[in-house]
This record gives sequence, structure tokens and C-alpha cells, in this order.
Amino acid sequence: MSRRRSSTGDEPASVADALSVIRRRLGTADSDRFSALVSRWPVIVGSSWAEHSEPLAISRRVLRISVREPALAEQFNWARNDLIRATNQVLGEDLVESLSISVDNG
Repeated sequence: MSRRRSSTGDEPASVADALSVIRRRLGTADSDRFSALVSRWPVIVGSSWAEHSEPLAISRRVLRISVREPALAEQFNWARNDLIRATNQVLGEDLVESLSISVDNG
């Protein structure tokens, strides 16, 4: 079994470096980026939408969002491209290619 080496070739790569590579390949955000997304959510979607929605996760380049009302889910769908663009801008890289929007009435 081969071990991934650091860029200097001297030592094995750290676990953090290995996880970073895996996250990039799977299209998931690390916890710092996702925390930034959550904290900037009102900036991305606007304060009124932010009150009735929340980002749940980014996996395989899909941002999963929960909204409180079906009508808001439709509005998110109409604004899909703008939301993806704004999200990637906040994240600092193109991690999101699509949205998955679910309605949670609870």
C-alpha cells in the first residue's frame, strides 16, 4: 500500500491534507467554508428569504437547502443561477453546481 507524500517528499501527507483532497474530489465544503456560508446566508439570499430557509450541506457539488414554504421553494428555483453564483463567490471557489431544495413545514 503506497502512502501519499507531502510536496517535499520527506514525510507522509497530513490527515488534514488528505481530507482536503477528498473533499475537493467529492465537491464538499470543509467546515470553515460551510460556516462562512451559514453566517453569510442573509447576504446571499436576502434577509427575508434567510428567515425562512437554511443551508443544510454541500455534497457532490449540490447545495442542499431547507425552506419553510412551497412558494419559497419555487422562488429559490427561479433564482437558482444567481444563488449558485453568489454562494460560490462567498465560498471563494466553484464548489456548488446545483441546488436541492426541500420544504420543511416543521
